[in-house]
Amino acid sequence: MMTIDDFLTKFVEGYLFHDLENMSNLKVLPAQVDGAAGYPIVATVMAGIELLGNLLTPNISSFDPVKESYNYFINLF
Repeated sequence: MMTIDDFLTKFVEGYLFHDLENMSNLKVLPAQVDGAAGYPIVATVMAGIELLGNLLTPNISSFDPVKESYNYFINLF
């Protein structure tokens, strides 16, 4: 069984934060003015907000991204 600390280390720090760090290091090619992974960075941040919102939402039901995504997302604000 995975503990919350193990989960946060593997999925939030490991995947989420490291993916964001790697995407932020992308460089635009000299002949281009855009394309440095802006949309994937925003999508990753939004997914992280939803994930962390779910972790902070009192467990009233099992994880249901279809019905509860909005509530998970706004829980951080």
